[in-house]
Amino acid sequence: IMRMKKSICLNIDNTSHPVKKFSVIILCCCCCMYADAQITTPQIKSNFGVDADLSANYFNAAITGNTDDWFHDGTLGSGFGIIDTTGATALLNDYNDAALRNQTVIRNMRYTPFSLLNNSMLIDAVFVRDFHGSDSTIFASGSNKNGMNPSSWSTPVAQAVPDKNEILDVFMHVRREGTANTDSLWMFGGISIENTTGNRYFDFEMYQTDIVYNRAALSFTGYGPDAGHTSWKFDASGNITQPGDIIFTAEYSSAELTLIEPRIWIDKDDMTNVNPVTFNWGSLFDGANSGAQYGYASIVPKTAGAFYSGLQSADNTWGGPFAVVRGDNSVVTDYNERQFMEFAVNLSKLGLDPVTLLGGSTCRMPFRRVMVKTRASTSFTAALKDFVAPFDFLRIDSAEINADVPVFCGVISISNITVSNPVSTSVYEWSTADGHFGDSSNPLSVYVDMPGTYVVTQKLRSVCPVYSTDTVVILFDAGCGVLATGVTNFAAVLRHNESLLSWNSASTQAIKYFEVERSTDGINFTPIKKVFTQTNAYYNATDDVQNLYTNKIYYRLKIMNKTNRYVYSHIISLDLFTKNTLNKPVYIFPNPVKEKISLYTNCTADKRISIYIYDAAGVLMHTANMVARKGYTSSDIKLFPHWKQGMYIVKAVMDEKQYVQKILLIK
Repeated sequence: IMRMKKSICLNIDNTSHPVKKFSVIILCCCCCMYADAQITTPQIKSNFGVDADLSANYFNAAITGNTDDWFHDGTLGSGFGIIDTTGATALLNDYNDAALRNQTVIRNMRYTPFSLLNNSMLIDAVFVRDFHGSDSTIFASGSNKNGMNPSSWSTPVAQAVPDKNEILDVFMHVRREGTANTDSLWMFGGISIENTTGNRYFDFEMYQTDIVYNRAALSFTGYGPDAGHTSWKFDASGNITQPGDIIFTAEYSSAELTLIEPRIWIDKDDMTNVNPVTFNWGSLFDGANSGAQYGYASIVPKTAGAFYSGLQSADNTWGGPFAVVRGDNSVVTDYNERQFMEFAVNLSKLGLDPVTLLGGSTCRMPFRRVMVKTRASTSFTAALKDFVAPFDFLRIDSAEINADVPVFCGVISISNITVSNPVSTSVYEWSTADGHFGDSSNPLSVYVDMPGTYVVTQKLRSVCPVYSTDTVVILFDAGCGVLATGVTNFAAVLRHNESLLSWNSASTQAIKYFEVERSTDGINFTPIKKVFTQTNAYYNATDDVQNLYTNKIYYRLKIMNKTNRYVYSHIISLDLFTKNTLNKPVYIFPNPVKEKISLYTNCTADKRISIYIYDAAGVLMHTANMVARKGYTSSDIKLFPHWKQGMYIVKAVMDEKQYVQKILLIK
């Protein structure tokens, strides 16, 4: 789609409508030689309402029976709300404290990625509430532009932004229009801006790399290798060999959507030398300056017809269960007229569907992180204003497995290997080259009865390629066998910060002492305490475990006789989290922490839980969503290696209740 100043015909036919103001835009794309009728009337695409309203089962100002949308407001109907609303009541209670209203809020999709729902395949979704007022997620005044290297973008510590550029909330959702791999892939976006009059300009930018905004340092890291972005690569025939960064730039006037323009990051020589298979080049290219080798080039579909639509909200449009925090820090229930803008883009028609891009995998997205920005004017190279820092899109935890018995000690027994972080829509398959499965009927938990190497393979769906693998090795150690030790009832329990070990022995006359040995992996043991024989047959020992950075510990006894020969007892294990979680629904362990934390839950039924990790300054560093299974369960959350040592705050939201715990990250 090209702009008028680039020799494009723009014909706007204004029409009245009882709910929305809209226009029909006719774009005459001269370079593509066809007319493209744009839709700005309310639409239902992939069973999702595109009508600048946030309510499921409510479309074009009327109750419907089966339309999905961002939220479900309680109206009767079989359509679904997509964004997870867990903790909404608690958040609104927090807003009683005005100081908490300008903090960011992130909520992901209510459903597991690739869920099949309402005859659609849900890929992912996210809602982000931007920092409000004077904050450090605003571009400094000057020449920050879309085509620049993110390393060159400057952001201020505190600076007001014009209200026509101030972002309140952003939404994003991707789904397929059906449950087959070849069904059209739709991207839905939404944004609310403080000012409702005049023209507003914003960009949804999607990255291949894990770009991160460091709010403390006021800088970006993790951007791509080609002048700060990842460029698209093509072979001689125009097939895509590597996807790169994408940007959708939008313009809304005071009356209607006037333009959505897709661009991709390329080497500018490709516009001359490459004829892409899945889309055509437009006529625009903008980099950091007029001589830039890399920049954003406009693209258009191969076939005629509209590929996007968009509208603005009517007055008193419900603002969702999290309410609306305005630029003046007030909390209101509804959006004003034109305050919320919504759009839909057919990525398949545009040629940006992974199925058509790289040969058939519907199991990935052509981007990894998303950043939303506002601009000062219609020009793509206009100064950037407000932004929502890059957030994850379609990030699913890689499979991790644990064995309850990592070593067969002296005799072959049974070990249970489980997936510790299962995803309900993923498929898990087990294999071994040198071991043996005793029972593998449960894909999330298998029993093995031989030493060997065991591998689990995770696919996001059965038709997907391998997403991740994890391996566990079960060893056999004949030297630690259960011999004629005379030891019985060897056990351990946790009380406060100590392990209490106990055992019985009927052979005290021949034994010189017992040496308690501890391990954090079940393989490598360290002596921690000697216990000498006594007249009775009952023995005990204690072990201080408060500073151990592990979830499970193992113990064995080295039994030394009076001729200085020794044997080992069998190995016992102990879960450290039980010392603090018996009466708590949610608990974080260990603390202090090095590389990852474990979230332990005690639930009467399966529960959805959202995790938010903040640094000491209150900056949101990480979010995660998971399912806490019935009973005592644990899930691991890996901390990022670039995080600085110091205090962090972990907030878990479950059943609209918040559980907050401080952790100390050490290196």
